[in-house]
Amino acid sequence: MHKMLIFNGRDFEGLCRAQEMLQCFRSILLNRRFHWDTKIMKTMSDRFLIAIALAFALLPSANAGFINGGFESPVAGAGTNTYPTSIPGWKTTDSSFEIWGSGFYGVPAYEGIQFAELNAFIAGTLYQDVTGVAAGSRVGFQFAHRGRAGVDTMNFLLTDLGLDGLLGGGDDTVLFTKNYSDGTSAWGFYDASAESAIYSLGNTVRFSYTAVDSVGGPSYGNFLDAADFGVGVGGVPADSVPDAASTLGLVSASILGLACLRRRFARATLISKTG
Repeated sequence: MHKMLIFNGRDFEGLCRAQEMLQCFRSILLNRRFHWDTKIMKTMSDRFLIAIALAFALLPSANAGFINGGFESPVAGAGTNTYPTSIPGWKTTDSSFEIWGSGFYGVPAYEGIQFAELNAFIAGTLYQDVTGVAAGSRVGFQFAHRGRAGVDTMNFLLTDLGLDGLLGGGDDTVLFTKNYSDGTSAWGFYDASAESAIYSLGNTVRFSYTAVDSVGGPSYGNFLDAADFGVGVGGVPADSVPDAASTLGLVSASILGLACLRRRFARATLISKTG
């Protein structure tokens, strides 16, 4: 009996015979536009089943959840600033954000045409909650920091929010934390390349900056720009893969799930023939 995986109207198992199986199925699963023929789960070979399970387990992680790292939206305008109460991607513990256009008070953006001041009205926290990074994936970060009226200090923190996805829910895990200090003469740029490896636990990660100290008072200082977080970011190789233990668990779970589905299809077919 012919085994069939229908993808855009084509028999993909046949096409995969001439290719490396895992690479083929990774490309199929990443596209996500496929459906199973009702015969496939009870007729596919074990090798074919394992290849699908491996593809599910080793799907590359993404950093698609992190947005507006350069604070380019909303537009403040060159040489001025603005105090929006909301901006794409970010949240704040302050009453509003403070966005500067490049050149305002003579301060250029590190990249693009805008940047943020962490200390808008108080010594607050800016943060994003990032999803979509698979457990076991090595992640990286990057950002630029600068003082406003002197040497300013802020804390950068990556926190896994646990299964409940809430900060302070009792199952949070600190993935990385460090203080950074910079003066007014130039931007300091930082990334994960010189830090110990950071691995995702598979839950929502809070990417946050908290003001620690600034010259001029709580409403002054700690400029931020060029932020990013995810797989393949900040000097971390894009081909990072889950560790052996995580991979084994994911593969085992995938194989078990697919095997159960195959038995279900076989049983349903038997009932339909004898009913």
